[in-house]
Amino acid sequence: MDKNQSLVSVIVPCYNHGHFLSETLESVISQTYQNWECLIVNDGSTDNTEEITQKYCNKDNRFKQIKKLNGGLSSARNAGLKIAQGTFVQFLDSDDILLPNKFEIQLNSFLLDKSIDISISRYRLFKDNVNLQFDTDKSLNVFQCNLDGFLHRWNIGFVFPPVCYLVKMDFLRKNSILFNENIKAMEDWIFLVNTSLKGGNFFVENDILALYRRHENNMSSDRKLMLHNLIKTSFVVYDLLPSELKTSFIEEKSFLFADKFAQEFRESVNFKKANSIDYKVGYYLLYPLHKLSSFIKKIISRITK
Repeated sequence: MDKNQSLVSVIVPCYNHGHFLSETLESVISQTYQNWECLIVNDGSTDNTEEITQKYCNKDNRFKQIKKLNGGLSSARNAGLKIAQGTFVQFLDSDDILLPNKFEIQLNSFLLDKSIDISISRYRLFKDNVNLQFDTDKSLNVFQCNLDGFLHRWNIGFVFPPVCYLVKMDFLRKNSILFNENIKAMEDWIFLVNTSLKGGNFFVENDILALYRRHENNMSSDRKLMLHNLIKTSFVVYDLLPSELKTSFIEEKSFLFADKFAQEFRESVNFKKANSIDYKVGYYLLYPLHKLSSFIKKIISRITK
């Protein structure tokens, strides 16, 4: 494989993210490796997505627009996968950013080790300003990118988004791997489990090569919704597993669900209690006693030193 001849297909699903789209597409243009096509999948947007997409298509024929009825993120990615011409595929959500040397570094890894099917880079988070980044506090070096890791440690304090991937297209097509269109969240978890079950060989890069945008519209900011999606997605993963793995997987997830439900219940009860009239009246009536108690504790502490 000559990396200089390998076409990278960038798939950008976009639904009403026109205000982020230009910054995302500029990160593709800025790649040090320039042999790419960029498929912008307009998933029924009602904002200025089409206008911005057309501007880039007119400026550079490596950009192509796919217009479709709204079907969700997985549907948009699959639409791109079905027409992509590249040897490799890069998933790029319309609010995320590629750092300039992402393609170059990851393609070099494929060149050095032809057994690799999917390269995973490290990433950082950012909000409004791409120059103000913050670490994820999660190290890919201690996460096992294999079936065991994805089944038992994914979503338990560790995830990495699809912007981190660079994947061999032949591997996906040979194994008929697409995104599950019946799931509206955590579809990347199903994708990674499926890739592992099909024998995919993962390679972890040491470099930070992608930026993932956190904002108030991220689904991950709604904990109750994420718990609902975790349960729903876990049953989809369960159905993919061979029989010898099903029991341990569902037992483990049952304990996880119970723990998360208990946490949500405790926090809901505490929130209601803290905002009740009885609690507030009691707090203010006892406030002088709290202050006196604190004062007495300080005096005793000094005496006993």
